[in-house]
Amino acid sequence: MLRPEQFGAVGNGIHDDTLAFQNALAALQASQTLFLSPKVYCISRVIVDPPGQWIGRTIAGDYDGSGYIAGSIPTLKCTGDGLVFGSIPRSCTIKGIFFTGNGTGRAIATDCIPGRGGSKDWTIKRCGFSGFKIPLMHNDTPWGTGLLVPQGDGYYAHRCYIQNCEYGFCTGQSQSRNTVLSNMQINNVGTCIDNMTFGSGNGTPPSVEYGQFNGCERLFNVGTGIGPFSVRNLYAEDCTSIGTIASMASVNNQPAELSLCDINLRDTPNPAITFGTDVSYSGRLKTDAKSLVFKEANNSPPVWPYPAPTLFFEKTGLWHTGPDAEAGLIYTPGRVEFGRQCTIYDPKTLSSNIMRRLQ
Repeated sequence: MLRPEQFGAVGNGIHDDTLAFQNALAALQASQTLFLSPKVYCISRVIVDPPGQWIGRTIAGDYDGSGYIAGSIPTLKCTGDGLVFGSIPRSCTIKGIFFTGNGTGRAIATDCIPGRGGSKDWTIKRCGFSGFKIPLMHNDTPWGTGLLVPQGDGYYAHRCYIQNCEYGFCTGQSQSRNTVLSNMQINNVGTCIDNMTFGSGNGTPPSVEYGQFNGCERLFNVGTGIGPFSVRNLYAEDCTSIGTIASMASVNNQPAELSLCDINLRDTPNPAITFGTDVSYSGRLKTDAKSLVFKEANNSPPVWPYPAPTLFFEKTGLWHTGPDAEAGLIYTPGRVEFGRQCTIYDPKTLSSNIMRRLQ
């Protein structure tokens, strides 16, 4: 086990420890751990890109992922980017560390290198993030010409706490399969999950299992990629919009899925929830907004044709509590289908086109 102090780190929240971390991570060997003490280490873009692959390393502290008290837990205070990994990093773990930023940069960026390969089999757990543009960025580098970034699969983030960031988790190229976000808590961010903005703009969306998202502008901006988008057992409170689930978020005739979710939207003038593909939804969907709008995403055509989108509800309670409801539930153009055990609350607020489909 190595410690950053062995390489000159001070950890007093003032001294620049970037070089110490750069040297410590360069010296770290496969199966070794760099262990951080409960101090505040100041760094600015530590780049880990040695020759060959960086395999089987661990960076660890004893943070439990539940909250933050300055100076009492291992903290990386970042100016711009924090830890940036190139050189085809594989089978590595970062755990038990809190990252603070200055409103810019990426806390942990597992980049991919055109012509060499992508990051693969990463585990990020019990980490906290505050004040970044993107706290978790996976496979950020564009393809270039042709499919130059293979084998970027396997990314597991578990029990991480994210607050006051522009994004939550982003991925940037399509071979980012088998990505799972589990028991994540994301508060006060712009977009929780995005796979269409960075890198090649067609990252594979992750699977979301359990978790709580609070006070966010939009939950998802997902679409193209290899593998369908799936969200299970998510609780979202006081958010503005579910966001966009666009073309090709479902593949191989498998619908994008939101199951056993409890999503509560805040009162806003136009809480548009945009779907551009087949969506299967079970659980609860609640809003106190004046209108709840489902509409097809205005995206470029998919690589292969899809039929008109279908919004499918099963075992779902839909209700509207706004005092001045204007529309209730609208979906256009596609189809709306209701399966077993669906309850429609306050039917007077439902639009006529939905009422016709219910009859």
